[in-house]
Amino acid sequence: MLFRSDPDNALTHFRIGLAYRDLGAMLEAEKEFRRALELKHDPSATIPELAQAMLALERFKEVLVDIKPASGLAAPALADIAVARGKAHLRLGAVADARTQFYLGMKERPAESRLGLVVAALAERDAKTAQRLLDELIAQRSEEHTSELQSH
Repeated sequence: MLFRSDPDNALTHFRIGLAYRDLGAMLEAEKEFRRALELKHDPSATIPELAQAMLALERFKEVLVDIKPASGLAAPALADIAVARGKAHLRLGAVADARTQFYLGMKERPAESRLGLVVAALAERDAKTAQRLLDELIAQRSEEHTSELQSH
């Protein structure tokens, strides 16, 4: 009902984008996230979602053109953008650029960033580095799980 009475509601477009994403309808999700941005929905929430939809659609070059860090974005959003750009670089074969992006995302998104670095190492056929990074990732996740159990 709200959508019919206010089709220019940015939050509504964002929420519709999330629903499409959850249904796996990434083309529709992308359109809704773009519309939400046009209507000035919070870019810290919307840009990372748009990036994920574009990655799912295998629009890797477009991710690198359209999805960029901007001043005023929250640190987690900047990290999500860096990880998304890292994934796009990887899929395009630019491993060094991917690695740089994953390092940029490390503070806020350590697991995703470290996993990206594992894939980058494997792309360069560096099994030793990939194994070390994977061991670090597993240790980190184990510590997080232990902390969660102790807090309950």
